[in-house]
Formats: sequence, C-alpha cells, structure tokens
Amino acid sequence: MRGFSKLLNLTLVITFLCVLSFSSQAQNKPSEQKTGSVLVFPYYTSNDNGTADTLMSISNVNNTSVIVHLYFMEGRTCQQADVAVFLTPNATITLQAFNDMPMETGYLIAVAVDQNGNLVANGGLTGSAFVKAPAGHVNAAAGEVRGNYGATVFNAYQPVVAVNGELALNFNGAILDAMPSGFAVALQSPNSAPGQMIVMAGMNGNLIDSTLTGATQVGTGVAYSADEALRSFTTLIRGGCQSLTPLTNSNPRLVGTSGLGLSGLITPGTVGILKFSTAGGVGILITPKNNSGWSGIRNLTCTRTSNVTLTVPSF
Repeated sequence: MRGFSKLLNLTLVITFLCVLSFSSQAQNKPSEQKTGSVLVFPYYTSNDNGTADTLMSISNVNNTSVIVHLYFMEGRTCQQADVAVFLTPNATITLQAFNDMPMETGYLIAVAVDQNGNLVANGGLTGSAFVKAPAGHVNAAAGEVRGNYGATVFNAYQPVVAVNGELALNFNGAILDAMPSGFAVALQSPNSAPGQMIVMAGMNGNLIDSTLTGATQVGTGVAYSADEALRSFTTLIRGGCQSLTPLTNSNPRLVGTSGLGLSGLITPGTVGILKFSTAGGVGILITPKNNSGWSGIRNLTCTRTSNVTLTVPSF
C-alpha cells in the first residue's frame, strides 16, 4: 500500500505540473498593455498632402539596447519593405507614414533582434499609433478620423536563431505569445455611426514571398444585439495580408431584420457584438466621427488563440 500511495502522490504531482504548464502557456497571450519582442501596428495610412497620416512610436523600456527590425506591409499587394533601427535603453523612435511610406495603407511589424538577426527574448518593446484622416479617406461612408491605439505586443520567452537569412516566429504560447484567431468587437448601429471599419492584419505565413493569411474570415461569424438576439454571417472579413471591412446595413448580410440589415439587429442608441475567426492575426475597429458623437479606434478582443508561424527575412 505504501508503494501505491507513493505512486499515487507522484502521479498527482506530475499531473499538477502538466496542468500548470498548460495553464501557463494558455495565459501567454498578446496585449497592448505590456512589453515584448514583437509589435504589430495593424493599420497605418497616408495620402499625398498629409491630411491623412499616421505616427507610430516604438519605445525600448529595457535596460539594454536592442535592434528593431521593421517590416512595412503594403496592404493590397502584401509586399514588404524593411529596415533596422537601433534603440538604446528607454529610447523612442517615431515613424511617420507620410514620410516613411507615403500614399500607402498597410501595417507594421516590429521585431527585436540582436546583431546577428536572432529574435531577442523579453525584448522590452512597446508602442502606439496616432491616426488622422479626412472624411472619405478610410472608406466612402467614413467621416473624419482622429484616434490612437496601442500596438499589439507579443513577448518572446526564449531566443530564436535565424537560419539561412530567415527567422521563423512561432506564436505558439511557449516560444512567443499565441496568435489571436478568434475575435469579438462591440459596435454601434451603422445608422448611428456610419463608416465603422474592421481592420485585420494577417500574421500567418511568409513575408519573404508575400504568402500571408490571417486577414480572411474562417467559418461562420455571429452578430448579437444588445438583448442577445443573434444572426450568423459568412465572408464578412475578406483580404490577403490586410483586410479593410466597412460595416454597413448590407455588410454583413443578415436575415430576419425587416430589411434593415445590421441596424435592424443593432438598433440606433444600442451596442451589439460581432464574433468571427481567422487563420491568425491582429485587428482594430475604426469608428469615424459621426452624429452620435462616439468615435475612436479600439483593439479587437481576442477570444481564442492558435499556433501560428510567421517567417520573416533576417539580416
């Protein structure tokens, strides 16, 4: 009996440690309110005269210097342009889309690396973006946009060595924070806030050959009214590496709303919820200025994560 008791105790200890390990990994999610080794700015934009522009700031709050490899992703073609900057402890760099990527809409990925291009663990990076755009720039129904959002931060828990000029970023909850693949967002009626737009930046695939996914909806999504009435929808979020999805009374396509579309489910003066999935990415909701008075930019809520690998060039 003593041998059985010892075996039982050992089994319980191993089970507890396994559960603790899985629980720890499950909690390794990205956030805009922490520091880490990979930052994602899912949206920047600019036009030819600077009335549309984006300021993106990246700070190194660690006590050691770090190289930050910046990948500017053009949203339509998925082509990337990259450059590296050196940040000393507590230094901040500010990037301006009008100067750095003029007349372009896309997203930015920033990766903390060492002098050999290897991913640095606990990189200490944080960032934020400030967006301005005149009426009609974000989409045809949009009013003026003035808002800011925090960059989504993924921490690396161990260094990753570059191989043959490529760096494989494994967002699996152990090497790096797991990648969001399920999303929820609270939104207003399109009749109250026209021009609302969901922006998704794909983070699954390969930057080198521009084969990226994660900005396209997977499966069926669900829209909820304030009193929990629901309607399902498909193919709302569409795009290659980046998707820009205006929310209107015909998009998403809903039934049983007396012909009023989304405003028949989420009525003026109330707030509803959209839930959907992708192959892995980061997103925000842009709400332009409108007659309701409620506007701004917010990060999407992560409801589920997946194991995703993003390969980037390293030098």
